[in-house]
Amino acid sequence: MTDTTPRVAAPLLAAAQAQKHVTHNEALYQFDAFLCARFLDRTLTAPPSSPADGDTYLIHATATGAWAGQDAMIAYCADGSWRFYAPFAGLTAFVANESKLIAYTGSAWVDYASLMVLQNMPLIGVNTTASSPNLLAVESNAVLFTDLPTGSGGTGDIRATLSKQTSGNTASFLFQDNFSGRAEIGLAGDDNFHFKVSSDGATWHDAIVLAGSTGQATIASAAVTNATITSADINGGTVDATAIGASSASTGAFTTLSATGAVSFANFTSNAFKDNKTTASPTLQTDTLGRILIGPTGSFSTALTVGGNTAGFQIAATNGSANFNTIRFTASAPSGGVMTLGHSRATAIGSFATVSAGDQLGVINFAGDDGTTYNTLGAQIRGLAISGGAISTGVIPGQIVMAAMNAAGMLTDLAKLDATSGLTAVTQVSTPKVSSNAASALDLQTSGGTQFEIAHTASSVNFLQATGSASGSGTATLAAAGADSAIDIVLTPKGAGAVRLATVANGGVATALSSVGPTGAHTTVQEWFAVKNASGVVRYIPAF
Repeated sequence: MTDTTPRVAAPLLAAAQAQKHVTHNEALYQFDAFLCARFLDRTLTAPPSSPADGDTYLIHATATGAWAGQDAMIAYCADGSWRFYAPFAGLTAFVANESKLIAYTGSAWVDYASLMVLQNMPLIGVNTTASSPNLLAVESNAVLFTDLPTGSGGTGDIRATLSKQTSGNTASFLFQDNFSGRAEIGLAGDDNFHFKVSSDGATWHDAIVLAGSTGQATIASAAVTNATITSADINGGTVDATAIGASSASTGAFTTLSATGAVSFANFTSNAFKDNKTTASPTLQTDTLGRILIGPTGSFSTALTVGGNTAGFQIAATNGSANFNTIRFTASAPSGGVMTLGHSRATAIGSFATVSAGDQLGVINFAGDDGTTYNTLGAQIRGLAISGGAISTGVIPGQIVMAAMNAAGMLTDLAKLDATSGLTAVTQVSTPKVSSNAASALDLQTSGGTQFEIAHTASSVNFLQATGSASGSGTATLAAAGADSAIDIVLTPKGAGAVRLATVANGGVATALSSVGPTGAHTTVQEWFAVKNASGVVRYIPAF
């Protein structure tokens, strides 16, 4: 028979032992240390300076002082001295400064929780009380789920699974304000994935529904065929209570996001996209080249080419919706809306390369419908960079060219306007034309008939007419015209000024003078006024 108990090694009383109370008391001390063991600390390597009877510690490695050589032993203070006991497998203890239960496995101390196997627990409440239907309840400011790494025998993955009994049940995450529902995501009553919202926890709205059978996304009741924006078909539902995807022209249609990347929005009554067309067709589209097209389907759903230029931004409609307005509202500046047409010789957007003389800076085309196409060019205004000065930073000498299509279908430049030459006519036309000549004089011209007329809108006034004639006739006429039967032409100088009329030199009319005027040498008269009557007879009046 041994003198200690087999598990905790408590001393046993021997037969006929003297002073049995000593052995018995020592066994009681040992039981006091083990029974419902409580370690004040398990990290100390030296004993505290003033321990109280009953204080118990789990000695840390490399102990010193009164604990030297007692590593991993249980230190128990009684009668002011330390007693040391070896732990045994299955001993549990409460670590007071850690508020943690630990257990001894026979070779090491481990957290008691690691030894627990929780199976078929009816309820689990973490920091709160669990109750049906919430068999697991957690009250915490954060919840962490992390993977079991490969070094600990896991795969490094983590996946949460919610499984419902049938398709008609729900498997979802519910988000609440003070236990009143506001949002829910998951399989809500079917096999489609729902994103639902509510303002009061009672009335719910599906914001997005992903169809389990097709992957189709329905956004606020408007269907999107595929999950990617590059291949989608929006068709169905409502916007502002107007049906989307309906065939009725009065309700509008929200049609296609095509697989090629072109996007179109339909006619509906919201303020975002609105027009006055009578057909249910797209009003705003972008095509695969990034061009913005506003107008109905059909011919207008593609970019038009006018004057050889394809539109990057286009408006087409059957009424005033085709107008383009820019209005600036400001009280601090007098300027209005600005439309800028520009050009650069750079090959990349955002880089710079100087334009050259003759480059078009911008073009405004005016087109019409010729019966077979609606983009026939009729007139054009071009802005050019010209060689009237060096092109430099902040300086590009420019010119405006106005052109029109003639009867032969040729675009003809009619006038140019720049800071050097002013307004210059380019082509002689049958209608009156205004230009400045090389001497900066003003020319008023027509191709025939009256070339210059100073008149008044009233029919009862008199006026002047300047009329030209064909080359070779040798005449040009300045005449008085108007309501009166006899009209004088009065030339009145200002102040001491004089009326100046051109004269003919003496030598230039020598022959004529001998036939129609005085004969002989006219050496005293050197200049003459030549006057011709309606019959063509010329008479000469001495001038000087």
